[in-house]
Amino acid sequence: MQSNRRSFLAGSATSLFGLGQFLEIAMARAETGAPKLAPGVVDFWMDAMGIPPDSLLGGAATRGRHASSGPSVGATDYAREPLFLQYDADEKTLITADQIPTKNLTSKGDAQVQFQLSRMRLNPEDAKAFHNYTSGGIYVDLQQHQLAQAQGFWAAMEPMATSAFSAVVPAAGAGKSGKAAAKSAKGASSGGGKGAAVATAPGASSPSSAQAIPLQNANQAQSLMLPSGKGKTAFLAFVKDRKLSAFGTFLSAFEQLAGAGAPFIPLLNLPVVGSATLGVVRGLVANLQAHGGDQAWIMQSPPLDIVATADSIAEVPEGLRLRSGSYIAIPKSHAAALKPYMNKVKILDGFLVPREATMMDAFDAHQTTAPEVSYISVNVGVKAGKAAPAAG
Repeated sequence: MQSNRRSFLAGSATSLFGLGQFLEIAMARAETGAPKLAPGVVDFWMDAMGIPPDSLLGGAATRGRHASSGPSVGATDYAREPLFLQYDADEKTLITADQIPTKNLTSKGDAQVQFQLSRMRLNPEDAKAFHNYTSGGIYVDLQQHQLAQAQGFWAAMEPMATSAFSAVVPAAGAGKSGKAAAKSAKGASSGGGKGAAVATAPGASSPSSAQAIPLQNANQAQSLMLPSGKGKTAFLAFVKDRKLSAFGTFLSAFEQLAGAGAPFIPLLNLPVVGSATLGVVRGLVANLQAHGGDQAWIMQSPPLDIVATADSIAEVPEGLRLRSGSYIAIPKSHAAALKPYMNKVKILDGFLVPREATMMDAFDAHQTTAPEVSYISVNVGVKAGKAAPAAG
């Protein structure tokens, strides 16, 4: 397995600006023997994301007990799968993406989709885990559907994708405890059960409030042309201990470039790659997450179908509906906690705030609006596209 891993990292991954070699060095520095692996992470990337076992730390050792072939949802934690919602300005309520009226989508043809991560707001329980694990990562990609039946321009093209992997770190002083933390955290588990709240380190202290992290700037947004308005997305976030992990070594190197105190640090953003290269990128992210052990999920999902045109819904009826506007993604286990707020809030500047709130209120209002809910807000842009070499 070790030789397979080294071959994978030093082969196809090295073409990604030498990141394969960098990751190999980071692992060597962090390891003091057999690498500690995060339970379930290898299974998720292998079973749900379809990464070959020999490309993953520990993947070859677990391959024999996996009867399924190809990606499946069985390796995911349903409680931490993302649920996407958008604010409907006409009805003045939050709606789940499946409730977006077909008439409100681009009618037909190709669609240019832009995806910008705006904010991450964690409830007190998840913020406590974030502080105690000391860092985290967010990965998102957009991918075109397979084009076996494509016509015209797209018929000669390999499916393309765009991906972004970034790190997030707690703000200074976020771990201070107090009465406000205990009050805010009360009931934050939203029903208990597997995945209802991220596990935290023993003896840890709670943040004084829900924690917000600014994410991508507008010029860091991902953009991809979707032939016939159909595509896929993978969306996940985790918190991780930096000690004795390749992720920690990797992050430290980038922090020297980004400057101390930056809460959001882009690590690997690729505007347009082929589907084969996307698999290499996912393998790199998987090994960074798995190596060193200690980590916990904020959100996780296998690749999801997305649809950006009314016509594409007929072919992919269960696809995530995308139209221009602001979305939030929440863990499904937090849905019950959000339900009472659905017709009382809106999305403003990437935050959930009361419907009557203005930009002047957003900073204070988001901390007390749906405090039991963790979410990542996303700005989505969709416009009709035309299949042409310059379209991307």
